[in-house]
Amino acid sequence: GVTSISETIYVNTPFTKDITLRYSDIPLIQKELSQNTTNNLSLAPRQTVNNNCGQFGTYTFTLSGEWAMPQEINETVRFFTSAGDEKTVQVNIVVQTAETVTSVQNGSWNDANTWSNQTVPNATNPVVIQHPVTITDQAQAYSVTVQEGGYVHIASTGGLTVHAGGYTS
Repeated sequence: GVTSISETIYVNTPFTKDITLRYSDIPLIQKELSQNTTNNLSLAPRQTVNNNCGQFGTYTFTLSGEWAMPQEINETVRFFTSAGDEKTVQVNIVVQTAETVTSVQNGSWNDANTWSNQTVPNATNPVVIQHPVTITDQAQAYSVTVQEGGYVHIASTGGLTVHAGGYTS
């Protein structure tokens, strides 16, 4: 079975990973996360598990979370059986921002040609504005930095959601 999970994900992006365990003759009675109160990671069974007596067979759990800030999560997931056996899964999740996207010309936020990577920014991208940029629809960014020569015009039909990275000018 799985003994470790190591993933790198982007901020503001849901993370899910299934953990499947097989017990041929010992019922599963308990599961736990060692750090669950502080790291926003959750573990839920994909089927009913009675924590008092369990059931025999295969158990699948979904590990999930979503983070607004870059960070590293180190977690130990433990599964216990009625026979006193323990299975441990080490979890390491690195949460990072996507690449920084910089305006390369005057233009619309939703026009890929406005941006250095030819892609419209989203909630995972830090954004640097060096030119006049107009937002006519809903737009998102992890952070926005407006530099000299740049500004953001938000039309009445538009809106900008800046996530945990903030806005500076």
